[in-house]
Amino acid sequence: MQEVVEVRWATAADLELVAALEEEVYEPADRVPRELARSWFERNDRMIRLLVGPRDAFLGYYWIVPVRGPVLSEFVAGRLTEWDFRAEDIAAPEEMFACEEMYLCSMAMVRRQSRALLVLIEDLTALLEEYRTMGRLRRLYAIAASVEGRNLLRRHLGFRLLLPGSQRRDGHDAYVRELDPAKQ
Repeated sequence: MQEVVEVRWATAADLELVAALEEEVYEPADRVPRELARSWFERNDRMIRLLVGPRDAFLGYYWIVPVRGPVLSEFVAGRLTEWDFRAEDIAAPEEMFACEEMYLCSMAMVRRQSRALLVLIEDLTALLEEYRTMGRLRRLYAIAASVEGRNLLRRHLGFRLLLPGSQRRDGHDAYVRELDPAKQ
């Protein structure tokens, strides 16, 4: 019998789970500081999706940040890092459907589970399609902080390399996924 995996929006209380998992899987330079994450969440509480199992057991998350245009452009060009984003750079929940571009900030799982990974991919794909069809989302950016992350972005989520890490301040390759069917 397959384990039941569900996805729900994170609450403020869940931020500690996300931060603890980031501490396990990411290098210190690749983690969003807790205070910064909290300020982003206070601005927009509709950015983090949690994967949960039976009895609400935390399995992982993904985090899409609707960073406003000029700041996102500077980040994608490699001149800023995630740590440079401020709460005022984040679109509010009611503004998300107006965003043409967003940033897949982070994703991680407690342990490798093919079922949970499949649910994560399906939920992310459905959410992006909702933002695309009901809003204006045309492009999603991401960086890969690990080989596993790079493989997930390229093989399973349809991203392509945009800018190599050697040309970015954070040293990570930047990726883009075109959501506009005419540009794919």
